[in-house]
Amino acid sequence: MMSGIPVISTKNGGVEDAINEDTGVLVNIGDFESIAKILNLMINKKLRFDAQKIRNHIISQCGSKVFVQKMTEFYNIN
Repeated sequence: MMSGIPVISTKNGGVEDAINEDTGVLVNIGDFESIAKILNLMINKKLRFDAQKIRNHIISQCGSKVFVQKMTEFYNIN
């Protein structure tokens, strides 16, 4: 995602925070048919994503500035 590449993942209780309609596609666990259909749509350019939007989204969640801010808050460093 940091490279702007969309993600196809299963709904597994964690990735839902990072993957949304702008960054990729979530499918139910074991739904290999949906994964194949989504890949086919992507290959045929019928399902497109904005690489910069994906990158901006993940940087806003996991970038170095956010990491430092979260660690500072966690350790209560002033």
